[in-house]
Amino acid sequence: MQANGTAVYVADLHSDVTEQNIWETFQRCGPIHSVRVCRDSATRVSLGYCYVNFINAADAQKAIDDLTFTELNGQVIRVCVAERDPSRRQNQKGNIYIGNISPSVTARDIFTTFRQFGVIISARVCTGKNATHAFIHFADVEDAQRAVEGANGQEIEGMAITVQHFKTLNERGGAKFTNVYAKQWPASYTKEQVVALFSKYGKINSTFLPAVSDEEGAPLRGFGCFNFHVHEDAVKAIQELNGKQIEEGATLFVAKCLSRKERAKAKQTRMHENFNRQTNVFIKNIDEEVDDTRLHQLFGEFGEITSASVKRDEKGVSKGFGFINYTEASMAQRAIQEMMGKMIGSKPLYVALHQPKEIRRAQLAQMHQQQQAMAGMDMRYPGYPMQQPGVMMPYTMHVGRPAPLYPATVPRAHIVSATAANVPSSTLLSSEQISQIGSLDDRKQQYGNGMYLKVMPMTGNDQELCGQIVAAILENEEPAIVEIYNDDAKLAAKVEELKVELSKQ
Repeated sequence: MQANGTAVYVADLHSDVTEQNIWETFQRCGPIHSVRVCRDSATRVSLGYCYVNFINAADAQKAIDDLTFTELNGQVIRVCVAERDPSRRQNQKGNIYIGNISPSVTARDIFTTFRQFGVIISARVCTGKNATHAFIHFADVEDAQRAVEGANGQEIEGMAITVQHFKTLNERGGAKFTNVYAKQWPASYTKEQVVALFSKYGKINSTFLPAVSDEEGAPLRGFGCFNFHVHEDAVKAIQELNGKQIEEGATLFVAKCLSRKERAKAKQTRMHENFNRQTNVFIKNIDEEVDDTRLHQLFGEFGEITSASVKRDEKGVSKGFGFINYTEASMAQRAIQEMMGKMIGSKPLYVALHQPKEIRRAQLAQMHQQQQAMAGMDMRYPGYPMQQPGVMMPYTMHVGRPAPLYPATVPRAHIVSATAANVPSSTLLSSEQISQIGSLDDRKQQYGNGMYLKVMPMTGNDQELCGQIVAAILENEEPAIVEIYNDDAKLAAKVEELKVELSKQ
């Protein structure tokens, strides 16, 4: 990152904003040295913020003055000085909280109202289901104090706002909740029995206990939510009931009811923990005669195994792949080294570290996006004539090997995206031509090339979504890929199916 005030921090970015979008938006303020959109280290999904490094400090200040509160891909962005010192960046002493503001109030309105009290680093408005509030970060603590004293109770658009110093969650005494989630009670329990089990810990305002059907007296689905009247009763129910065995085979799970956003975050955290531990091993080409016990025996010599499973279809037939989970990463690495290519029955095993589907798809999509950008990227500084953009680089993937973790690319100059329009049709092969290629890796590469060009218009030229869809299709066995490759109707149907699936993730 550049020093001397040439770097700016850009926040509240839409997830599909790329380095190219940032470059095109900010270059009007002056010559840019580099742009970096910060991404999740595993999935490569944008974290919602980026850094722009200008060549001149005056241009960085111009970006802050001119582009703060402008819209980019439908979201209002914040632009402020990039603070390199983490101790100053995490200092909340100049931060104030503004509550009870009208939903129509914007970040620009808040900034205009409070700028009289001092230099503002950033202003942010948060709109939730229950209330709208805002945060302002002053450069000076004294300015924040003057804002609290001078603006508390002031009316903005007919509503008297409350202004106070920002407090962390710990300083506020932790989050108060009243909703409790529970599951795994006995299958024979009725709604009345479940409610009676929880109501002994306090007054319950409402319950959500879905049944398997709408018929009267239909059995419960085995999970539900309880809204207690006070936080303390909810905590007591969790402490007393979580892990309690009601009867044999029915041990309750009781916890705080999480929002969809909290559940997604928890899922991502678990995914990262498992991925980063590097203890889960993926095995394919497993002989049909190998079951869970035999798989455990084959891999048990390399260390302690917590689980071993061969995946089967609904009829119990082996799918030819499975998973082994070790207690330590070194055991997994040894198993990979020793068992890769070993003949078990009639097939040589393929053994590698397991990658979750979300990570694998995101990496393949990111890799393809980077190749698209590199096809038209001029690696020199602005001011030089642009080089002629080249042909789109082919869709590359490394089948059977974990995809590499690519760092976010930092463009040196304006990026020109390659599209289907500048790819010669002669570079695309028919399925008959592709079938003559010896390597499965290379065949899938060519299928990916062709499908990418067909899928791009179906996604509204969304490169990231297009890459994810193509990556998902290429996870199929080759006969299924060929069938989709040759039939545009089936490809279109598959694209629509994957759009729905990906939108739920």
